[in-house]
Amino acid sequence: AQARIPSLSMAVLVAGAAMEFYVSQHKIWLIETEVAEAQQMARASLDEISSALRLGGYQLRNHPAFLAGTDSLTIYYRNDATGEVDTVFYFVAPDFSSRPNLYRKLKGESPQVLSENVESLTLTQYGPNLLDIALTSRSVNSDSTLIHGDGYRRRTFQTQVRLRNL
Repeated sequence: AQARIPSLSMAVLVAGAAMEFYVSQHKIWLIETEVAEAQQMARASLDEISSALRLGGYQLRNHPAFLAGTDSLTIYYRNDATGEVDTVFYFVAPDFSSRPNLYRKLKGESPQVLSENVESLTLTQYGPNLLDIALTSRSVNSDSTLIHGDGYRRRTFQTQVRLRNL
């Protein structure tokens, strides 16, 4: 009976270590999954904004193709069906839980979340028809393993867009 006690203790110790390893690996997997989702949503949003910007200025005279603000972008183009100037407005704002999101508002419609956890949208103009768009997204939850900052993992995505209608 005495020999069983060290064996049982060793088994409990090994099981505890295995469980601790599993829990730490599961946390890492959850963090990486969040980062991957944020990256995918930011990339898809960047693609959509790029496409909309290429439409900017379509059949417009004496009207800007776009207006860039702090964490916002308004794109103007002429709607072939109505002949009116249509707009697409992108902006970063917090939601009800104070998480930053990227919204899209089409003319005459309510804003819709385009991408969650996007902290910034910036445009830099290089010449009359070349723009650089940058989106910075962050993880949903903070990561206590990060030593610096507020614990959120951030990624910035950039692309350049050449405007066709200027």
